[in-house]
Amino acid sequence: MRIMKNTTTMSILAIVALFLLLIAASALGPATDAFAKKHKKHYSDKHHNGSSQSASSEINQSNIQRSVCISGGSTSGSCNNSAANVNRGNAVSANVGNGGSGDGGSQHASSDISQSNDQSSVVISGGNTIDSGNNAASNVNFGNAVSANVG
Repeated sequence: MRIMKNTTTMSILAIVALFLLLIAASALGPATDAFAKKHKKHYSDKHHNGSSQSASSEINQSNIQRSVCISGGSTSGSCNNSAANVNRGNAVSANVGNGGSGDGGSQHASSDISQSNDQSSVVISGGNTIDSGNNAASNVNFGNAVSANVG
């Protein structure tokens, strides 16, 4: 019984250590700011005399993890998934200036930050499955999504 308890404790410590390592690695990674590029489109016809401006920026982070363990014996501490998304960047887009002259001019700016995790575990065992098939995920955002149309 004492051996099983020590194995369980070690498994839990290993999962926690891996999770903390993932968070630390994400936090130490480079901060990324996404700045939009300005796209200006000119057009003119009998009914329209103007232009439109659009700017967009986005930061997407996602994790997809799958694990399958099939064993005739013990699978204790197996098929565990751990994931972390940490964003420290900003998604910024802006249009500055007149969106168009005359009728039909327009401006459109959009910014987006998205984070997602998708995890699944399957454990089939002929023995002990303690601390198996666990999924842990976190999304942390320190960034800002800012959009502006000026002019």
